[in-house]
Amino acid sequence: MTESIPTDRGIAWCAFWLLVGLIPLGIAWSVMDARPPGPARLGAGLIFLACYAPVLLIDLICIAALGHALWKSRVRTPVRARWTIAAALLQLVLPIAYLYSV
Repeated sequence: MTESIPTDRGIAWCAFWLLVGLIPLGIAWSVMDARPPGPARLGAGLIFLACYAPVLLIDLICIAALGHALWKSRVRTPVRARWTIAAALLQLVLPIAYLYSV
């Protein structure tokens, strides 16, 4: 059985979905920044988490798909795949760090 080798198109799709994930994240950040500190911030925090959930799902799927392809040595450009994984990890970690800093 022959396994298909993912081309740069698969990595590009993962990078595209990471960029699409920035849209709800940007909305969440603007909502969070517009609220004053105090109890009103709790509602904004919940909106932030609701917008972060699809981003989390997209990132985890991209990391899993690219990580599996790298592990099985089925990627023609492993450097691009590693950079895409690094971008997904940053997209996961930075919002959490932001929530703890506010």
